Amino acid sequence: MLGTPHATRAGAGAGTGTGTGAGAGTGTGTGAGAGTGAAAGGGAGGGGGAGAGAHAPAPNARAAHAPLDDDALRGRQRSSGRHRLSFAIGLGCLSVLLAMTPARAVAFWQVSLDDSQDEGDATTAEIRGMFRWTGTWLDPAPPSGFTTAESVPEVHTYFLRVMSSLSVGEHISLDVHALEVLSASVRSLRRSLPPSSLRSPRSGFDPSSYGSSGDVSSEALHRTAALRWVQRSTEPVRAELEIDRLTARISAPPFDLTIGRQPINLATSAFFTPNDFFAPFQAEAFFRLYKPGVDAARLDVQFGELSGATLVGVLGYRHGAHPTDDTIRIDASSWLAQGRGTVGPVELSVLAGCVRSQSILGGGVQGEIFSVLGVRGEGHFVLETGVLELSLGVEHRFESSLFLRAELFYHGAGASKSDAYFEDAEVGGAEVGGAEPAGSALSAHSAIPYLGRHYAAIGASYELSALTLIDLVALANLRDGSALLSAQLTYALLDEAEAAVQASVPLGPRGAIQSTEPLGHQASTIDVAPTREFRLYPTQLTVELRLYF
Repeated sequence: MLGTPHATRAGAGAGTGTGTGAGAGTGTGTGAGAGTGAAAGGGAGGGGGAGAGAHAPAPNARAAHAPLDDDALRGRQRSSGRHRLSFAIGLGCLSVLLAMTPARAVAFWQVSLDDSQDEGDATTAEIRGMFRWTGTWLDPAPPSGFTTAESVPEVHTYFLRVMSSLSVGEHISLDVHALEVLSASVRSLRRSLPPSSLRSPRSGFDPSSYGSSGDVSSEALHRTAALRWVQRSTEPVRAELEIDRLTARISAPPFDLTIGRQPINLATSAFFTPNDFFAPFQAEAFFRLYKPGVDAARLDVQFGELSGATLVGVLGYRHGAHPTDDTIRIDASSWLAQGRGTVGPVELSVLAGCVRSQSILGGGVQGEIFSVLGVRGEGHFVLETGVLELSLGVEHRFESSLFLRAELFYHGAGASKSDAYFEDAEVGGAEVGGAEPAGSALSAHSAIPYLGRHYAAIGASYELSALTLIDLVALANLRDGSALLSAQLTYALLDEAEAAVQASVPLGPRGAIQSTEPLGHQASTIDVAPTREFRLYPTQLTVELRLYF
C-alpha cells in the first residue's frame, strides 16, 4: 500500500504536504488529479513546507587543539550551566504540553463576501495560520584533529506563517503566504565545514532556515529578493519577513493555470528526489507541510482520470546589492514538460526540459505490485555532461499501522571515491548577493546535497497510539561507510496543535582528514577535505511546538 513515513498531522484545512492525517492533502505527486503521490491524492505542485528535522553540517574548525586558560575555562563552565538550564526549561515546557488533554480548536476563519446561494458562484475569503517554535541543540563532534570554538550551539527559531486566500467562484483563486522568521542563538555559530562548503546547498548553519529544504540559498536563485525584508541580520538575533507564496490560479477543466511564487515538485520518490529541482526536501526532513515557493508558472492539463501533462517555467535571478536590482537570468531559468499515464496499477511519467541551462531527459514510476508492495522510482540524464541521477524504492504499510520504506540512490554528479570529494565533486548551491554563482550552481543537479555517488535510506513509521507517532530514517553513504540516524516522536496536543522531539546521530568511522588547496571563491572557509561524509554532521536534539489556527 502506498503511503509515506512522514505522517504530518496537519489538522482540518492545514494545507498541503505529505502525511496521512486529515487535511494532509497533496504531497510529492506529479500533477493535479494524478491519483498517486507521496501522500494520498497526487498533487498539483507538490504541496510541501519548510520542514523540520533537516540537519546542518558541523561548524567550522581549527586544525589543532588550543590550550584553555583559567578565564576561558570558567567562561565555558558558565556557558555550560546556561545550556543545562535552558535545556531543562525546554523539557519542562514540553512535559507540561504532553500532560494537556486534547481538545477541539478552531481551524481557520472564513467568510462569504456575497449572498449567492450557489456555492460554485460564491466569493469567499479565508485566513489561516501556523506558529512553530524549534529549540535546537547541536554537538558538532568534529573529526579527530579539529576543535570548535563552541562545542554545543543552541538556537531557538520562531516561525509565524499567515495564509490568506480569496476564491471567486470555482475558477479563480488568489493565495498569499507571509512568513516571519525570528531566530536567536545562545552562542555564536561559525560557518560550517564540508559538505556544505563543497557542493551542498546547505552553505553553513543558518538558524532562520533551519529544518527546511536547505538554507535560503537553495531557493534564492529562483526567488526575487523584492519579496523579502530583512529586519535584523546581526547575531545573536536575526529576523526577516518574506512572501513564501503569492499565486493566482485559473481553473477551467481540463486546464489549470497557476502563476506566481509557488512550490514546484515533479518527483515521485520520498527520500532521494533527483527530479525535484527547486528547493527539495532533505531526505531526513520529517516535517514537510510547506515547501518553499519559487517564482514560476505552471499549466496542468488533465487528459483523463489518471493521465495528464504538466508544463512548468521557473525564473532565475541575478541578485544585486538592493532588492530592486534583481534581474532575470535566462541561463538560470528552467522549463520543464511532464507527461503521465497509467499501465495497469502503475503510473509512468516522462520528463524533459532545460534546468538552469542544462538539458535533461528523465521520468518516473510509482504504483503497486500485487497490491502488496509499493514501488517508486525517478531519475534524469543530463545531455551536456552525461550525468545520471537515479533513485528506486519500495514500501509497504502493515495493518498494524507500521510503514516501511527503503530507497537506493545513484548520484552521478558526486565524487567517484571517498578520498576525492574535493577533486571530483562540484560546488553547488546558489550564491546570494552580488556575487556571480559558481558554474555548477546552474547545473540541473546543484540542489542535491550529497558528496558521493552511492546511497541508501531506510524509513519506518508507527502509530504508538491515536495521538502519538514515531518516525525513523537512516541514511548511509555506501562508499565511505558513514551513516546518519534520525528519529522523531510526535504527540497531538489538540486538533490543531502538536509537539515533537527529534534527534539525529552520525554513525560510522571518522576517517582521515587530508589537506587540500583552497577552492576558488570559498578559499577563506575551506582548507580540509572530508573522507567520511555523514561523520561531519552534528549530533542533534530538537524540540518543536506547532500550532495551527
